[in-house]
Amino acid sequence: MFVRPSGLYSPALAEAAEQVVLIPAEGVAFFPSLAPGMAVAQAIVAHLSTVDHERTGRSIEAAEAQWARFGLMHRRPRRG
Repeated sequence: MFVRPSGLYSPALAEAAEQVVLIPAEGVAFFPSLAPGMAVAQAIVAHLSTVDHERTGRSIEAAEAQWARFGLMHRRPRRG
């Protein structure tokens, strides 16, 4: 699968992909918006996570452990 913002084209990548997902990239400023692409990526990852729940859980735990090691993860204290 090849996900690309609308307006950009890569014939080599599109030819190698089984599916091409076009996403809007128009923003209110000069730079293209990243929000639609992030939403598509999040949807793909969410769908893939349903394939193997145990592996997904282990991967999330490993990622969170790395984030905690680098001080990137902030957890709020649990309430009562």
